[in-house]
Amino acid sequence: MTLSSRARATAATAALLAVLPAGAAQAETMVGIDANDRVVTFDSATPGSAKARAVRGLAAGETIVGLDRRPATGALVAVSSASRLYTLSPRTGQVTPIGMAAFTPALSGSAVGFDFNPTVDRIRLTTSNGQNLRLNPDTGAVAATDGPLKYNAGDQGEGTPAFVGGSAYTNNVAGATTTQLFNLDSRRDALLLQMPPNDGGLKTIGSLGRAFTNPIGFDISGTSNTAYASLRSPGARFSTFGRIDLATGRFTATGRVGSRAVPRLLKALTVR
Repeated sequence: MTLSSRARATAATAALLAVLPAGAAQAETMVGIDANDRVVTFDSATPGSAKARAVRGLAAGETIVGLDRRPATGALVAVSSASRLYTLSPRTGQVTPIGMAAFTPALSGSAVGFDFNPTVDRIRLTTSNGQNLRLNPDTGAVAATDGPLKYNAGDQGEGTPAFVGGSAYTNNVAGATTTQLFNLDSRRDALLLQMPPNDGGLKTIGSLGRAFTNPIGFDISGTSNTAYASLRSPGARFSTFGRIDLATGRFTATGRVGSRAVPRLLKALTVR
């Protein structure tokens, strides 16, 4: 390639990147759990091309309700309806228990937020009932029971019971020294900042701009710091995948998860 040809090619590439939507230039691998307890994998740019395999190793009646990638090791860790932690193989769907017993206090609520705090290598578990726990990913036990989730004094949500169904930390990489914890409230259709996290205080960032209901998935990439979510519109049989602006709360849809013939309704989501 000549110098002039190389220059023209570079300019053309730059022009193309300039018109691509945010996130399109750096697609990421997503892993979710659908309503039928299948491990669903897809590219963040093409959620309609999702692939799925059954979760294996759970007890009868037990389901996965939360999932996240552990920054310190890269392993996928899940929490079940039986208040147990597992590692999960996205390739086989096999789960392996962490610890010998369920943690206490047990999770309580119809929706769960589940994410690693990268600065201390502990799991934050939140629920629609206001629960706010820290879990030890090595033992499967509760490390601390923190203050219940509630809107801070003076916030526009003050006095309204929080209904958190998704939680995610920023700077989600091993060795991070700072981070922020964001939540989704599906009754207020809003993005929240949990500050301070251990006290359970909630600050409203803004509306997502669309109505959604549980189940939902929510995670923030450690590579790009992009916030991804899978939202269920009221009455829908599938999740809509997209990005959330952490400064405003606005949700920008990429597309449905799965095809029209085989829709996927996600109840947990993480960036692989």
